[in-house]
Amino acid sequence: MRACSRLDLADVCVVTGTGRAISGVTATATSGSDVLTAVANVTELIPGDCIMAAGTSGFKRILSISGTTVKVDSNYDASAAGAAVANRPFQFLAFGQNGYRTAAGSPSGAAVPLFVGEELLDTTNKAWYKSTGASNADWVKTGV
Repeated sequence: MRACSRLDLADVCVVTGTGRAISGVTATATSGSDVLTAVANVTELIPGDCIMAAGTSGFKRILSISGTTVKVDSNYDASAAGAAVANRPFQFLAFGQNGYRTAAGSPSGAAVPLFVGEELLDTTNKAWYKSTGASNADWVKTGV
């Protein structure tokens, strides 16, 4: 998995998130409630964002915003007043291969595969490699 600032056609979102950074957001969470109140800097948030209030567990998806109140998709497990609110980025997993990567030399021991089965062209030696695992040692030379 990787966090992305751009989306390739072959990528699949595996962790929901927020496509931009947020800053300066604070709010009050109440245990057993699905609402954040007294949200400062609420203009940083939009419905659909995944957020977490400090002192609580788990990310919540924003369902709606009204004034300085934000409704989320599940109840908070703890109370926290004036808590910093953070977001998380989307995470994508490559789904199949759309094109190929290149490297100046063998990827063995140097390049970590993006996924099992990734193809990479060594432009120095004009050789193709295919990954058989998820570590930089998992490259097999497949042809010249």
